[in-house]
This record gives sequence, C-alpha cells and structure tokens, in this order.
Amino acid sequence: MQVFRQEWVQLADMPLVQKLKRMKAPLKKWNREVFGHIDQRIQAFQKELEKLDLLAQVRELQEMEWHRRAAVQSQLWLWLTRKERYWKQLSRCKLLKEGDKNTKFLHTMATIRRRKQMIATIKSEDTVFTEPAQIRKAIVQHFKQLY
Repeated sequence: MQVFRQEWVQLADMPLVQKLKRMKAPLKKWNREVFGHIDQRIQAFQKELEKLDLLAQVRELQEMEWHRRAAVQSQLWLWLTRKERYWKQLSRCKLLKEGDKNTKFLHTMATIRRRKQMIATIKSEDTVFTEPAQIRKAIVQHFKQLY
C-alpha cells in the first residue's frame, strides 16, 4: 500500500486509465524486490526447518532454537499460503481473460468438468456395471426400491 500511495500521489493530475498504466512498473518492481521469488523463499525455510529437525534428532534444542523453529515454521506456512493464493488468482485471471472466448482453454475446462461429473462405473450389490444403459437401469432400480 505504501508503494501504491506514494506513486498514486505523484500521478494526481492524470486520467485514471493513464494512472493505472503508470502504476504497472512500480508494482512490478515491488513484486520483484519485496514479494517475488516465492519458491526460493519456501525452499530456504524448508531447508532451515530441516536443519533444525536434524539437529533436534542429535540433541535437545535450546530455547532460542525452538523459538527459531517456530518462527521458521510460521513463515513457511505464510509463504505456502501466499503461493496458493497467487496460483488461485492467476487461474482466475486466465479464466476471465480466456474463459468466455471459444478457446482451447475453455474446451479443456469443460472437458475436465464433464469427466469429473460422469459416472463411469457403478456397483449394485455384487455386480459392477460399466455400460451407460446398465448404469442408468441400476440407478433407476435403486431409487425405485427406496421410494
């Protein structure tokens, strides 16, 4: 927010569209310097946590080391959550950008959704049905027995 406020004040006299375009470069710089390299940070925290765990197997950790381990674990969880949020936002952007067009992405998403919702086999009593007509018949029979 500090970077955003600082840059936004300098662009006070510009129209909104130009302000947004001008904000791109400072935000990219902030991302690279402050937030970027998520995977590298996660790996560093994992390595440090692994070292402390190995040390704990050899001897009992001192109080300072336990505090450090808790802090590293906390930071690791924080960065894993950030990575998850990053990928979620990225997928939303891609869906918004390409999802409503007649694109390969849209068709792939629809195919995946269709596969997840499809019933390929069903087991009724000790019989396994794989043919669509048999599956349909087994489902109808099941609900007829229920109701």
